[in-house]
Amino acid sequence: MSEEEVANQIQNLASLLGITAHSNPKVSAMAIDKYLKRISLGEQNAKHQEEIKTFPLQTFDLGVHATGNDKIDDAIRALRLLHVARQRELQSQINDTLARVQKVTADPKAELKLGKIGR
Repeated sequence: MSEEEVANQIQNLASLLGITAHSNPKVSAMAIDKYLKRISLGEQNAKHQEEIKTFPLQTFDLGVHATGNDKIDDAIRALRLLHVARQRELQSQINDTLARVQKVTADPKAELKLGKIGR
């Protein structure tokens, strides 16, 4: 396919998905990629929602000494759970970034002429 044909196919796909076409096909392709990732994440989240098990808030460790006030203790537990969820999301983003960097920097070809063994 020629570059022009690829650009036309990208623009056609963008219009099918309801994405505003951009004069630069690379920008349109990036928009399509983001759109499809959102859809994929939405489907994954929907599947994940079905698998979620709920537990009473009081079953989770407080992590600090009890205040004696059940409402405050429950708020502390909830904040701890939110913090853990945010940390997990951040770790997932870091893992995704590392995987992308490795795709760019990984060189599967071994150049034996460049390597030295011993001294």
